[in-house]
Amino acid sequence: MIRPNGQPSFAAPELFNACLVSSPYFLYDGDARFLLQNAPSFLKKRAAEKTYLYITVGDEPALAKEIEAFLGILKTENPAGLKWDYLPLPGETHQSIQFRSLEAGLRALISTSPWRE
Repeated sequence: MIRPNGQPSFAAPELFNACLVSSPYFLYDGDARFLLQNAPSFLKKRAAEKTYLYITVGDEPALAKEIEAFLGILKTENPAGLKWDYLPLPGETHQSIQFRSLEAGLRALISTSPWRE
């Protein structure tokens, strides 16, 4: 389920066991930074769930600061059930990244399978 603004739904996260994200825009709400401010508590609440997160970004300097902040949150919180990967895709733009991101993300998801034991 994807909300109209492109961000995964926080209303029913139990519906997802994997999320493939390309060129995430963390400032969709301006300076409110809802996603970055709420990510630590969200991750703590769901730490026991086995989930996979795959993030890609192309040559998009405007996104770099917030993506690095989010990666820092993932590293700091390090929830036990979350497996995540980050893949920069140099040469891709916001318009072109979806194709490479989807292919690479699906391949990584299939090889990772964090919810299976």
